[in-house]
Amino acid sequence: MVWIPIFTEEEGRYFSFYCNTTKEELSVFSGKELWGSLVLQTCHHAPSIRKLVVAVGAMSLHVKQAGNTAQKAVREPNPVFSKYHYQFALHQYALAIKLMRESLASGQENIRHVLLWSLLINCFETYNGDHATASNHALWGLKALSYWADTKRYITNQPLRLRSPAPNLVEDDIVHAFNTIDCYLMTARDSRSKESHKQALAVMQDSVTNMPAKFATVQEGKSYWNLILQRFLRFLKTALKPQDEIADLDESHARPLTGNISSGLVDERNRIMKDLLHWDAAFQPVFERSQTPVGRGDRMSTAVLRADTKMWLVTMQVALKSDIEVLYDDHLSTFQEALSLVKTCCEEWELRGIATGPRLTSEVGVIPCLVRIALQCRDRAVRYEALHLLRKYPCQEGIWDSCTCAAAATAVVEFEEASREGGFIPAESRLGVTSLSCLMLHWNQGVLLKDQDMKLSHLHHASQMLFCTEDYQ
Repeated sequence: MVWIPIFTEEEGRYFSFYCNTTKEELSVFSGKELWGSLVLQTCHHAPSIRKLVVAVGAMSLHVKQAGNTAQKAVREPNPVFSKYHYQFALHQYALAIKLMRESLASGQENIRHVLLWSLLINCFETYNGDHATASNHALWGLKALSYWADTKRYITNQPLRLRSPAPNLVEDDIVHAFNTIDCYLMTARDSRSKESHKQALAVMQDSVTNMPAKFATVQEGKSYWNLILQRFLRFLKTALKPQDEIADLDESHARPLTGNISSGLVDERNRIMKDLLHWDAAFQPVFERSQTPVGRGDRMSTAVLRADTKMWLVTMQVALKSDIEVLYDDHLSTFQEALSLVKTCCEEWELRGIATGPRLTSEVGVIPCLVRIALQCRDRAVRYEALHLLRKYPCQEGIWDSCTCAAAATAVVEFEEASREGGFIPAESRLGVTSLSCLMLHWNQGVLLKDQDMKLSHLHHASQMLFCTEDYQ
């Protein structure tokens, strides 16, 4: 058990739980150095970081003992000890906030501590079920990182980085974490304007020019993948017409593009497609190595990355085309491959004991991938197996709760399956989900199904769909 004298006995117990359990969940896909040695070493000389780590450990233990995912555990802290963990976590969190404010007021804090605050608060609020606050703090950290880089003139007009411009001040692992968060925010809770994404996209044209023919490590592959995904997501956001950016949940978060598609959009989509195919080939040696006994430690992270890229490859191939929901039928083999990769992750969870109890992490892993397989693949066996995996392995990844996602996706799937004729679902009976976030919110509010009318703002018949992404909010 890890023990540091500067902790009280009670704080030490929660710190030990973070070291032995929480950090393993947080780094299940990536970030082992970040959530391990980097954060733990900082605890020695940064009281605010130390309090935050204890708070995160206590909150994660609360969720574990409550036996539910984060939202339910916070709403229903039934076991006596779990409720105590929750109260202790809030107390430590309040102390950490107080120490942070004092440090900022004194002008003594450095950018490294500020960024770690952002990451740890994002984790704490994710466990606490307050995803709006978690996302706001993550966005605050992204802005702080960008401002630091611009002010120091390490990188000019380059908001997205493969590595830290000054590793002696901010480690590469911290930069990698924020690049991952940036992708997550664009698919879940993004308050940034269309114009800001347009400006960022303009300076990203050559961001992957020097991508190697073969990646040496999983992290190198993930760093380049984040750049490609960031570019693609910003491309989707800037492709929307201004009137399509509506914040009201009763309106569409992502209406499909209609009318003539400009050649510029098509060219940009093709460039991103080319980069993704280059990435897929460069990642192949790393993936193959992870399937050997020597590289087994990377098996989960490579499988998740590969599954994610397969699903986005399908999205890119059908983007800007008509009859998207029908075109998905041409990609059955890709859906099957992505599902097989996710099953590899599930097998690893069981072997490592991670699948015992609810698994929580602030990083997105397999949930959105499984939901998209269930919604976009019209092969009955494949989509129902994806739904089965969501239920079999209860977990939460950022905003995504596997059980809630499974329930909402099942409602859509069953609506479509009722119209299946001779093994085929007619185009007019297919529903395109343009916003997973909106779908989940409607489901939580109990308004997804109303007199079997599925024609809600986030669902469109296939004949109306030209574009499909996670979320344009």
